[in-house]
Amino acid sequence: MILKEINFCFIFGQINKSLDLQGSARSIDEVSTKLSTENLDDL
Repeated sequence: MILKEINFCFIFGQINKSLDLQGSARSIDEVSTKLSTENLDDL
């Protein structure tokens, strides 16, 4: 019973981490796209 709970917490934690990473990557993509379009406007 306890082992199952530990495994569940571990797996759930890993899923949360990967979701966070995906969210961060998406934010970085948006920022870099924004920066590149702003730079093009300046040219």
